[in-house]
Amino acid sequence: MWNPRWVPPDASWAREKRPRDPGDPRNPMGRVKIFFRQPDYYIHGTHETDSLGQAESHGCIRMRNSDVIALAQRVMRNGGAARSPGWFQRVINRVRSTQDVRLSDPVLVQIRA
Repeated sequence: MWNPRWVPPDASWAREKRPRDPGDPRNPMGRVKIFFRQPDYYIHGTHETDSLGQAESHGCIRMRNSDVIALAQRVMRNGGAARSPGWFQRVINRVRSTQDVRLSDPVLVQIRA
């Protein structure tokens, strides 16, 4: 999902949090959200790079936005949803518009610390 909206999870730490639309600077999802286990586990971007490597989210893996964009492009290419460079540029430039992409093939992603 490109330019995802953020909805606070049903967790005590998020009780006072409000949903954030795509492009909102307070949206903790960053530019891309890759689902790897429904409903609440993702790989997603963040603009708060100082928080990387620390427990800051609800079980998600956070990456720099530039890194998660590159990963999403690779996952799409290997999952049967390849797009042209122009498509990615348009999606990246439309920060307030969410673009959902479904893969036709599963993709194995290995996470190493």
